[in-house]
Amino acid sequence: MTLKNSIPPALLIAHSPKDRIVGINNTAEIYQMAHHPKSFISLDGAYHLLSNEKDELYIGKVISLWAGRYISPAPTVSMSPDLKTRLPIRMTNEIKG
Repeated sequence: MTLKNSIPPALLIAHSPKDRIVGINNTAEIYQMAHHPKSFISLDGAYHLLSNEKDELYIGKVISLWAGRYISPAPTVSMSPDLKTRLPIRMTNEIKG
């Protein structure tokens, strides 16, 4: 399998200038081979393993929002009335504070 054949249809690349494990040249090569849709995010100040919680939370939010454009939401599941009566929980619309 070649690199070009292994690139997914939608690609998000996140890279840090501080990364000493994967160089920017490798990242650029993958980005250039990929077809659209593709996105690149520079993670200033982050390390390859995202050892800073702030960086972890940031990229997690970015990935979630970005992927939302390409992933269909999970289907909703409706329960039959019979199943609702057998569940050991109380179904309510009340919000308790």
